Amino acid sequence: MLHHHVKTIRAGIRSRDKLRILVSLLLSRTRSEVALRAVLPKLVNSISEVMDAVIKGVHVNVDGVKYVLVDEESPGIVSNEYEDWIWRRLNVKDEEVFLDVGAHIGKYALRIAKTVKTSKVVAVEANPENFNALRTGVKLNGLDNVIALNLAAWNTSQAMKLYLSSYGGRHSLKANHRMGYVVVKAEPLDQTLRRVGLDKVDWIKIDVEGAEGEVFRGLRQTIERCRPHIIFESRSNLNLPELRYLRRLGYKFEIIAAHPDFSDCIAVP
Repeated sequence: MLHHHVKTIRAGIRSRDKLRILVSLLLSRTRSEVALRAVLPKLVNSISEVMDAVIKGVHVNVDGVKYVLVDEESPGIVSNEYEDWIWRRLNVKDEEVFLDVGAHIGKYALRIAKTVKTSKVVAVEANPENFNALRTGVKLNGLDNVIALNLAAWNTSQAMKLYLSSYGGRHSLKANHRMGYVVVKAEPLDQTLRRVGLDKVDWIKIDVEGAEGEVFRGLRQTIERCRPHIIFESRSNLNLPELRYLRRLGYKFEIIAAHPDFSDCIAVP
């Protein structure tokens, strides 16, 4: 555990980043001790809020890729250990196009764009705060092969409420966390890809907190034309009508990681 903390602190790019990471780790330890005593639950929440404020905007370097953090969950998300089963299956090659739906702060989009320099990455993120961190990450890494889009993937074009969560990776168009919302632009990605001038997609990653069905419906033309590999979350035991449609197109499905409430899956043509 100590080694992990030292590694996390060293990831900070600037001296103030390292200091803020250290403060966040100390606050995390304090929160755990308070929680174990099962008293003062409001204090636990207050410590969490302070941790988010401390870590927000910190710049880190993870194996040569620079990220901007948005909350206390972010350091774990950008680590190589987080969702390592996806890295084992996400194999974007030279000249291929990767569409990252629900890109968050760019864990996948930035690394693929930087390590596969001839690739083209389209990173779609609905939350404005996450998107600003993503866009800053593109600049920090000096990337010119990323198209970053601040919109929500859906099956129709409209303005929608994006319900906020205490963690930046869990904002949702469908699940109301009772923490307020922001109004975002939503549209089908078939339309989006035409607008940015892309006529092919080789890989798609979808992580949209329960809105997978709507995303698939908005991507049908692209999927049918390009037959990309698709890595996605499923909260319905692979029984979405859209997935039955993909089966009719000859896609095969595999669960690559099972969780209590959902599974990470890959669909291969």
